[in-house]
Amino acid sequence: SQGGGLYRCFGVIENNQILHNFAVAEGGGLSACGGRVAGNRIAENAAALGGGASGGLARFDGNAIEKNQATASGGGLYQCGGPLLNNSILGNIAGADGGAMADCEQTSAVQNQFEQNVAAGSGGAVARGSGLLRNNLFSGNSAAKGGAVGDFQGRIDGNRLRENIAQRGGALSNCDGLVQNNEISANRASRGAGIDSCQGTIQNNTFAWNAGRDNGAGGIFPVSGEAIYFAGAGVALNDNIFSGYDGPAIVAESFDRGASRIFIERNMFSDSS
Repeated sequence: SQGGGLYRCFGVIENNQILHNFAVAEGGGLSACGGRVAGNRIAENAAALGGGASGGLARFDGNAIEKNQATASGGGLYQCGGPLLNNSILGNIAGADGGAMADCEQTSAVQNQFEQNVAAGSGGAVARGSGLLRNNLFSGNSAAKGGAVGDFQGRIDGNRLRENIAQRGGALSNCDGLVQNNEISANRASRGAGIDSCQGTIQNNTFAWNAGRDNGAGGIFPVSGEAIYFAGAGVALNDNIFSGYDGPAIVAESFDRGASRIFIERNMFSDSS
């Protein structure tokens, strides 16, 4: 079944309480809805995929998406196709990936709060999507990899990523594209407390007081035994600030690998030991 609360609804869905619904397959609260979903409380719904909502091209604006649960992926949202603006996405749980949202392709998430979401696999808040993440707060999320965001492709710009936790990539893991103008602080991981395994351009970010364990880098530690290993496309680290590390901010063991190209330019490293 799909859409425990609403299914195939198009138009305006506004100022409703969508609570305690269940769907066996997708969309515990809503499924396959289009139009504008605004000002609703979507809470404590459950499904295999998309505990809060799944599918459709709806614009989600100013909703409270809270404490929904997916046994698989997308605790809050799954396969969302429209923009996400000014939502509070709090305390959702996924048994696999994407505590807050999963598999949202070519979407834009702007000025949302992603807090205290949990995934057993990748992306405590966001997993396996593409598009734009801009000016969001990611705080207190947790996952096995990518405490805030995992396996995302696109642009991550101007976000605050604070106090997220993972085994690999306390803030970001396997996020390829452009990572810029973010504050990445006080995240924790056994490897790459700030960033693990991201390819592309990482520029104009501030990395502060991220805590790595097991000799993992406090700032950036990309892939399987190496700190930064990028075959082919490589990575450029430009104009970032790294401060306050008990240990190396960047571990880059792959400099001697001919296929790897790492460019570290115009960064500031301070107050580390």
